[in-house]
Amino acid sequence: MKAIDLLNIYHVFMALAEKELDLNTACAIAKNIHTLSVLKNTIEARREKLIETYALRDDAGKILADENGMLKGFTDGSAFNHEMNELLSTEVPMGNDLIPVSKDSLSGIQITPQTLLPLITFDLLREESL
Repeated sequence: MKAIDLLNIYHVFMALAEKELDLNTACAIAKNIHTLSVLKNTIEARREKLIETYALRDDAGKILADENGMLKGFTDGSAFNHEMNELLSTEVPMGNDLIPVSKDSLSGIQITPQTLLPLITFDLLREESL
């Protein structure tokens, strides 16, 4: 699994964590979030390091960002994009650490197909109940 896939799956589980689900499904989702969070934090730390390295700064050395926190630019945008793409395409060892959730357990909630796509792609959405 690539780092970008891990981040997408993490965000799906975080969205599902906001829903009221049966106990088994809630526990599976909580365990998956816990499992993914260590790797997610490592990826985010590397992303922050890239930003620290390449972000434009003012005369005082502070990173330049707009009122919404969006960066105003990079000293070398091409190098930043290259390194960010490398980071997001890095293979992340997951093994079989994630617990699939059943379609039946999600039947009582509203969810978009786009949200479910990462779970389907990595066989984390199953027909049968947990």
